[in-house]
Amino acid sequence: MNSSYSIISYDNLPNVNGVLVLVHAMYTNGNYFEKPTGKSLVDYFIKEGFIVKRLDLSGYTESEKENRPDPNINFETYVNDIELAIKEIKTEYPELPIYLLAHSVGGLAAMVGGSLSNVDAVVSIAPAIWTFTQPKNKFLMIKQFMQLVILKTLSLIFGEVPSKLLRIGDRSAPMGYIREYIFWVKNRAFQSSSINYKTKITESKIPTLFIRGSNDFQMCSKSNFDWVTENLATNRTIWTISKNEGFNFNGDHFSVIYSKDAAREIWPKIYLWIKELREIHI
Repeated sequence: MNSSYSIISYDNLPNVNGVLVLVHAMYTNGNYFEKPTGKSLVDYFIKEGFIVKRLDLSGYTESEKENRPDPNINFETYVNDIELAIKEIKTEYPELPIYLLAHSVGGLAAMVGGSLSNVDAVVSIAPAIWTFTQPKNKFLMIKQFMQLVILKTLSLIFGEVPSKLLRIGDRSAPMGYIREYIFWVKNRAFQSSSINYKTKITESKIPTLFIRGSNDFQMCSKSNFDWVTENLATNRTIWTISKNEGFNFNGDHFSVIYSKDAAREIWPKIYLWIKELREIHI
């Protein structure tokens, strides 16, 4: 399996609390973790004393970001990227705890890759589990098929638009990333010939924090999210970002990771969750 991932390192303060590895969503590399400059997720965790590493998955590194992902790159490649990157980082920092903080597709891959590479904890934010689970009946299968037909038609009509309009990364992308999304679904992105990912997730004993926005209806629907969280073996913490749960906003797939609301409410809570884990293990 060919991996072309890259690791980008950031400056850190001397009082190191551990290594935080960031893993991005589909359709972009991890540069959105750096924005806005001075007030980004990267900046926040550096100030809290972490060595921060940004893992750009195969097909999405800086040198590849203008290219269409290779059809041979799939979810299994992502899991392999995480395993290899963690091995490399452990060699560099053998005495420090390593935490994965991952979003969307990265959040799902991190649950598997983090378990296989035995990191100290995983923060899985809005894990993209819509296409990971199969429709339960024929009605849902037809509904999903019609959704793809409509999305494909829209992509053919509107073509490509600058990704800045969607506030994700530098890659020029089709409207709503529709064409690329269909490309991934067609190639069964979350399938593997050699690994049963559902089994791997249920076998995981790595402390895992799941974060889902209450308005994330498609990529991280409540029913699919509940299946993953209920079947994770042990050590799970679950936050649903909504006003009903005591937060000041109702999160969606993106606002739970990079927004002013996330910076104000979610990032500090993640830091405290990691800090409590670290204190338990010291």
